[in-house]
Amino acid sequence: MRQAHEKKVFAAYLVFFFVIATSLAVLQPLTSTHPLLPEPPDEYARFQIPLFICKNGFLPTGLEPEMQAFYAGLYAMRPSLPSVIMGFLMRLMTSFSLPEEGLLLTARMVNVASGLVTAVFLYLFAQRRFRNPSYVWLFCIATLFLPQHLFVYTYVNNDGMCMTSVVVMCYAMYAIAQEGFSYRRSLALGTGWIMCLLTYYNAYGFVMMTGMAFIGFFFEKGHGGVRRFRGDLFLRYGVFAILLTCAGAGWWFVRSFFVLDGDLFAMRVTQAMHDPIATQLIHEGNGVLQAIGLMAARGAFRIVAASLIAVYGSMHMVASIWYYVIYGCLVLMFAVAALWYLIRYAGKEPPRQKILAAALSVACLITVALWLYYCLHIDYQPQGRYILPVIIPFYAAAVSGMQRITEGDNKKMRAQMIPKMLCVVLMVLLLFYLIVYAYPVYLDARGI
Repeated sequence: MRQAHEKKVFAAYLVFFFVIATSLAVLQPLTSTHPLLPEPPDEYARFQIPLFICKNGFLPTGLEPEMQAFYAGLYAMRPSLPSVIMGFLMRLMTSFSLPEEGLLLTARMVNVASGLVTAVFLYLFAQRRFRNPSYVWLFCIATLFLPQHLFVYTYVNNDGMCMTSVVVMCYAMYAIAQEGFSYRRSLALGTGWIMCLLTYYNAYGFVMMTGMAFIGFFFEKGHGGVRRFRGDLFLRYGVFAILLTCAGAGWWFVRSFFVLDGDLFAMRVTQAMHDPIATQLIHEGNGVLQAIGLMAARGAFRIVAASLIAVYGSMHMVASIWYYVIYGCLVLMFAVAALWYLIRYAGKEPPRQKILAAALSVACLITVALWLYYCLHIDYQPQGRYILPVIIPFYAAAVSGMQRITEGDNKKMRAQMIPKMLCVVLMVLLLFYLIVYAYPVYLDARGI
């Protein structure tokens, strides 16, 4: 009976995500409509990549004349697996004589599908991580239905597949930590690495740290408590994951080496496009710490906090200050629970899970550090979506902390009610933003 009920809840969870994400994908305009500015951030430029692939049947180098508008060329020089998938799918759909708007919706639906994959792996990860089904759903809802997280699955970008890659890596690593190595888990981990390497530089810390933790898992205690490296297991499962990643992602960087004259990560081009604001911050700040202080004085961190919660459109669809205060209080509560877990309980986990917790914590710090470096040296972008990958380890730690706090025979009712109440509050906040701030703007922009 419980399994049947759980399957129904899981199906409702996927259907709800699909309906909301698809409605946003359909309603959002492609081009700017002043003064509302509801078009998604940078989508016009990013859409030029799959559109080029659709028309020509091959990947752009970024040097083509038609790729020079609105930074499209720069985006084309960087890894963009979603654009490759979108472009060839759009090329297939041209046989149905779709107009450009139909091709755009086709591209957006690739990200909606990526969101469904994320939803499935969030659930699979949560089932392994949390004993109580109520906390499984609290983790899934807090993560997937964070309004800004849901938003990245509704337009053409790399952020959506990047988030998918992070949750796939987390799931694979936790499965290995719990049950040991297998080809299926190495396949999942390698797939996560490939997707991350071909989507978003900001999340490369997750590839690095899960890779280090993965290598660490091959050290096992032998006789006398001495740790030894299990070369036999590494040759079977480690080499498999590494070769898979090299084959799946290496081709892009080999191509970049030849096309961009040795510039594997297109960093020479990126560095040449210094944002004047970023340069000014470093110059006026006389160092990184003072520059960060100037960012704070400009309100950058308030903007990041708000846009990590919910700011749709081109960073113009802002909710009431009270919306962010209420949501911020909930996030603060989750942060306290996460700290409680990390300080009091993470060190008591089994060895592999301790290694994984430490690796993911460092990966979050690297993600934030890369965003800060980018803001201060290349392009001043105080936007929450650049650090969005940290929410998966954050909510995993937070919900673990809440589960530990409320567990115990004398707290069974509390252990059931608190996560359910939080799920309801989070869903109400999502729907409130969509109904009050998002849908009216999109319908107005569409003239509906």
